[in-house]
Amino acid sequence: MLIPGAVVVVVPTIALLTTALGSPSAVEGGIPVEQRTAAACLLVLGAVLCLGRLTHSVVVAPVMALLAAQPVLPLVLPLLRPTGWGPGVASFAGMLITVLLDAVASGRLPAVPAQLAETLMRLGAALVAGYGLLFTIAGTATDSWTVTGLLATAGAVALVVRRDPRLAPRLPLVPVTTVVVGVVGVALLVSLRHGV
Repeated sequence: MLIPGAVVVVVPTIALLTTALGSPSAVEGGIPVEQRTAAACLLVLGAVLCLGRLTHSVVVAPVMALLAAQPVLPLVLPLLRPTGWGPGVASFAGMLITVLLDAVASGRLPAVPAQLAETLMRLGAALVAGYGLLFTIAGTATDSWTVTGLLATAGAVALVVRRDPRLAPRLPLVPVTTVVVGVVGVALLVSLRHGV
């Protein structure tokens, strides 16, 4: 059958390539751990998506893809960061984008994966709010303003995205607006204390 055949091919491939990426030869070759980890995450995500296409699963493949996708952007963006962005800021931007993508996915996936996406979105939102405020307090003035801008942008995007009828129940207007205004307001005050 196609499904067992796909599992037999894909799973060992993931194991072998992930092992190769983490092998001592890769370390000795000077490949940074972030690049090896990001490559492994992308590899697993790609294999899961391929497996989902082969199995036509409406639960297992989306759930696996959601879980595999979570660390990808926070690991990849620091490798592609814009000029002037430190790795911490780039990773934070990846976390924000991941939360927004989880929010969109929660309104478009079947019931079980949608619930997982909503849970990941809520956990991720709490994490980025706390991490973002910590970054504005402990970071440099430049990092603080950059993170504040990212928080404000993500908040604005969240308010726009929630206008989708499929997402409105998962993103209630009053709580979302309160959190966005509160977090961005505190981040702005802290950034102002750093100076322009």
